[in-house]
Amino acid sequence: MIPILICILAFARSAYYRIMYKPPECQKFGWFSSSSGEFQCDHKPLDLHASLALLWLAIFAIQVFLMYAGLNKAHRMFGKLGFVGAFANALGMFYLAIQEAFYNPMTRTDRPPDFTPFMFLVALKLTICLVFAATAVMDSTNRNIEEHMLWIYRGFITSFTTPVIRFYPAALRHLIGDDCFQENRDKFVMGAMFVSELVCMTIYSLVQLRTRKVFWDTFMKVQVLTFMAASIQEIQFAVRHGTFVGGMVMCGANKLFQA
Repeated sequence: MIPILICILAFARSAYYRIMYKPPECQKFGWFSSSSGEFQCDHKPLDLHASLALLWLAIFAIQVFLMYAGLNKAHRMFGKLGFVGAFANALGMFYLAIQEAFYNPMTRTDRPPDFTPFMFLVALKLTICLVFAATAVMDSTNRNIEEHMLWIYRGFITSFTTPVIRFYPAALRHLIGDDCFQENRDKFVMGAMFVSELVCMTIYSLVQLRTRKVFWDTFMKVQVLTFMAASIQEIQFAVRHGTFVGGMVMCGANKLFQA
């Protein structure tokens, strides 16, 4: 339930503004970034991706509630619709990554080009998790419920990278100050990518220990390789530009000592 709560904290304000508010600087709509506190205006690929991502996270939360409430029939019926939304979310992420890389990059964004491969990778991992989750219950005479639940949870945790990327910089911005964030904002996306992979790797490992007899199966080996790739990319970026956390801590310390 904690990951679901973090998703609500990370996206509730963005969803409210998208539905209820049009920023003066935008012609049609704007997506509020909880990490930077700014709006991205009228970017249709982002709108498609963000809307489908919120749909997928809402579907997962509803399904968890139905399961805990013992409403298994409603869970199965809603799950059929949910799979459509979940796969659409993965396609929306692929679409945004392609648009960012080749056709229609966002004009007001803190995402460096190094981030685009990460989006492709998350979308691919989510798709694979959903395929295995669907396969586990496709045969009505031989449903593997435990396998289905495991792969759905893995898919959700893979998607959990997105709220972590927004929630953790937003928390530091509010804690240390917007002036320090502005000073280090060119580094927060790559730093958040590494933090999100670390969080997901930790949750994957805890779930693996509790549900699998063999820890080092193919899934975990792939996750370790993914985490190592993200770590190498973050180290290379940090060598060139420094780290977001380090910059925020130094800025906060300077403010504290100057006070």
